[in-house]
Amino acid sequence: MTHPLERRRRATQATIDRFDGHPFEWGKFDCAKMVAHQLRGLRRPIPYAKAGRYADALGAARALKRLGHDTLGSLIDSKFDAIPPAACLLGDIIEFEADNPLGAMGIALGNNAAFMYHEETEGPVSCRIISALRGWRII
Repeated sequence: MTHPLERRRRATQATIDRFDGHPFEWGKFDCAKMVAHQLRGLRRPIPYAKAGRYADALGAARALKRLGHDTLGSLIDSKFDAIPPAACLLGDIIEFEADNPLGAMGIALGNNAAFMYHEETEGPVSCRIISALRGWRII
């Protein structure tokens, strides 16, 4: 039987391998797709397929509305228990302040770090968490 932390490590590494080096692209390489990949890897998928495809911020907002939510945080909050960001373990989901109404998500790496898209980089990066809104324990 695989230890739960090893399963988290494998799922997180698979998410990093899938998204690393790919610039942000709505509907293909974005926060929602990264979180969906992580959740599938942890065997806790969310039915994103019902949201439909999108290619820009407006389309992403419409997709979230089809799922009954205004933000990514609201969607994740409807499925998992929120925890303080400092309590996140490797592989948990973290929400950050965003300059858009949809929200910004990352994957907890442990040691106060997260893997996430950032507006000042070409692709997702591992960065230190300075300010996070909340986290979710994915068990």
